[in-house]
Amino acid sequence: MLSYGDKGNDELLQLFGFVEVNPNPKPNPKTLTLTLTPTLTLTLTLALALALALTLTLTLTLTLTLTLTLTLTLTLTLTLTLTLALTLTLTLTLVLTLTLTLTLTLTLTLALALTLALTLTLILTLTLTLTLTQGPNPHDRFIAIGLTERL
Repeated sequence: MLSYGDKGNDELLQLFGFVEVNPNPKPNPKTLTLTLTPTLTLTLTLALALALALTLTLTLTLTLTLTLTLTLTLTLTLTLTLTLALTLTLTLTLVLTLTLTLTLTLTLTLALALTLALTLTLILTLTLTLTLTQGPNPHDRFIAIGLTERL
């Protein structure tokens, strides 16, 4: 409770002009009716306007923060999607490279097999040619038959 000497709260409020005693009080003597002065009314109005402006600023700040958070989340989601797409592309490139390597290895194996078959055919052709040009030689014939059996 505020006091200024023998004056109570109500008298001090009236003294400094914050309230005025209602000239038409209610019949109940225990109740003091106070009316706000224009200065206090203006002060309270400005204080409420400032509080409203601060509340609006805070609301706008929170809305902007939420918008930025959502934008960042969307950006991170898109980055993750692009990273996954790049990973898939690199995996497919690796699979294609391995397939090409296998195809080239098989082609090389077939080329070597064909070269071996042609070499053996040449050996057989030369052996038969030697056998036919030299006549019936039992020793040469044994070589030709041995080569034929090995193939």
